[in-house]
Amino acid sequence: MSGVVHALDDLIFASCVVLEVCLLARLSRGESRGRYGFLLLYVLYVLLVMDVLLFAVRHVLPAVYPISYWSFQLISILLRFCVVWEIYRQIFPGGALRKNVSPRWLVTLCFWLGAACVGALSYLWNYSNTLSFYPAFECSLSFVQATIVLGVLLLAAQRGVRLGRNTWGVAIGFGIYLSVNLLNFAILEMSPSLYPFFRSFVPLSFVTLLAIWTWALWSYAPIPRPEAADAGADSETLEWWARRWTETSREARKVVNP
Repeated sequence: MSGVVHALDDLIFASCVVLEVCLLARLSRGESRGRYGFLLLYVLYVLLVMDVLLFAVRHVLPAVYPISYWSFQLISILLRFCVVWEIYRQIFPGGALRKNVSPRWLVTLCFWLGAACVGALSYLWNYSNTLSFYPAFECSLSFVQATIVLGVLLLAAQRGVRLGRNTWGVAIGFGIYLSVNLLNFAILEMSPSLYPFFRSFVPLSFVTLLAIWTWALWSYAPIPRPEAADAGADSETLEWWARRWTETSREARKVVNP
């Protein structure tokens, strides 16, 4: 059984390296060059540090591998916000969100993000009292990142922004990976004894993420920008949603403070 597990680990590692090299090659060539700098930074870090450097540490200094892994992994988790920012800036370039979305929408988005952060910190506090701090930290930030991406995609849908293949693939692949990550931690929290059976779920989902990104970014297909004639209709729709949010918030306050 252990031989099968090691073979699977080796296959996952090799797949990650191959896909990351292909992805870096595509991001560095043609029309994609210089357009996805934050995504390029994240993939480059994963390849050079999480794969190459940790592979060397694991075989040369196995005693320090666990602490090295989690130290570098914490940086990798924080660098995922580069992916979040890449998704945002591709959908709303040049401050388009600030120019076209009303302050009420921004307040609502900030409130939503704040609630996600509070929930994540609360989960981190309770979870770290019983199990390891590192998985709890990763799970908490994964939840916050997923919330931000979902909020940006909802705003894009509200604005009528049609996602090109590049941004759609980056967002969907990232969302799948974060969802599997959260699901995996939830399962392990309910029953830690299941770890041997689910230990490969997150690495396999990361391979899936890289495969989706490589497919989506293989050729340059940016977001089609709406014509100027559509701006008026978009603004009216946005204002309608802003009024609905305001009314909903007012009713919620009445329920909480009658």
